[in-house]
Amino acid sequence: MRCPLYRPLNAPVLSLMTELGERLFLLDTGCPFSFAEEARELMAGAWLERALPLKRPPFSLTPLRERLGVPIEGFIGLSALLHHGDVLFDFDGGALLLGEEARVESRRRVERGEAHLVSPLSAQSRSPIHLTVRLDQEERSCYLDTGSRFMVARSDQPLARDPGTARYSLSLVSPFGSIEVEVSAEHTVLLEGHSVEGVCVATGAPPQHPNILGMEWLTRFNVLLSFKDQTALLFPRGAQAEPWERHQRAHFLPPFELAFESKEGLSADRPFYVLPRVGYPLPSGLTPLTPYRLKERPLPEGIEGVNALVDALIGVNEDPVTLCGPAGEVNVNRVPLFQ
Repeated sequence: MRCPLYRPLNAPVLSLMTELGERLFLLDTGCPFSFAEEARELMAGAWLERALPLKRPPFSLTPLRERLGVPIEGFIGLSALLHHGDVLFDFDGGALLLGEEARVESRRRVERGEAHLVSPLSAQSRSPIHLTVRLDQEERSCYLDTGSRFMVARSDQPLARDPGTARYSLSLVSPFGSIEVEVSAEHTVLLEGHSVEGVCVATGAPPQHPNILGMEWLTRFNVLLSFKDQTALLFPRGAQAEPWERHQRAHFLPPFELAFESKEGLSADRPFYVLPRVGYPLPSGLTPLTPYRLKERPLPEGIEGVNALVDALIGVNEDPVTLCGPAGEVNVNRVPLFQ
C-alpha cells in the first residue's frame, strides 16, 4: 500500500478516508494509539483491509491546527503502523509505503547499491521505537517520534554546550500543553557510523519527557522501519534540505510566530495571524487576532501551502518583509533566528 505523505512545516500528514469522508491525520510514532475528534473509524482499505477504530482525542488539537495551518482530524499512532510489519518513509517521493510494498522498494534500493545504514530497533509491542545515537559524542537512547519537529534532550541529561551558544526560544505544542524550550543548532548526531551535522536540539522539556529524535533529523534520510526484522534501514538523502525542513544559524525571520484559523480551510491566499516570538514584543504596527497576508506572495492552496509562506519569510539578512492587513501595509525587519 502507498499513501501520499504531506509535510506542512515538516510534520507528516496523511489524507485518509473515514466514515465522515476524507480527513487529515498527523502520523505520530510517539503516540501508541490512533484517535480522531469526530470520526470514529478509518474505512476498510484506507489503512487496513478492515476498518480501524479511532479513540477520542486525549487533548485538544486546536493548537496544532493553528500552528500547521491544516485541519488535523486526529493522529495515526504507532499501533497502526505495527500491523503492516514494514513501513517506508519515502520523503523524496512524498509517499508512505506500507507492508510488502515497503519491503520490496527497500530491497530494490539496497540491490542497486544505494548507500544505507542499518540500526537495530527495540522490540515492539506498542512501546516506543528506540534508537541509540551519539549526540555530540555522548550516547543517548532516544524515542523516534515523528510527532516532534526537533530532537529533544531530557532535562536530567543537559547538553554540554557553551554558555554563549546562540539559541532560539519558542513554545512547543505538545500533549503536555505549551512547553517553553531553547533550541540550539549545529549539533552532530552519529548513528551506525553515519554523522549528521547541523542538527537542532531543544532543551527545557519537563523531566518526564524522554530524549527524542524528531522529524528534523529523520528527514535527512528515507527510512524503512522493519518491525518484522527489528531493524531500521536509513538511506541518506542527497537533496538539499528545503528552508522549511530545518532551522539554520544563517536564517533571519520576522520576530513573530505564525498562526492560522483552521476553519478557513486550505484555499489559496488565505490569511495568517501573528503571535509574539518568545523574547520579543510583537513588532510595531501588528496586532493579534488580525488577518495578514504577505505582500505579493499569496499563500498557495493545499496542505503544504504554509511551506511556501515560511520560505518567503526566511532571509539571510535584516531586509524587511511587508505584511498587508486591515489597517494597510506594515514593514517588519527580519532578525537572526538564533540569538
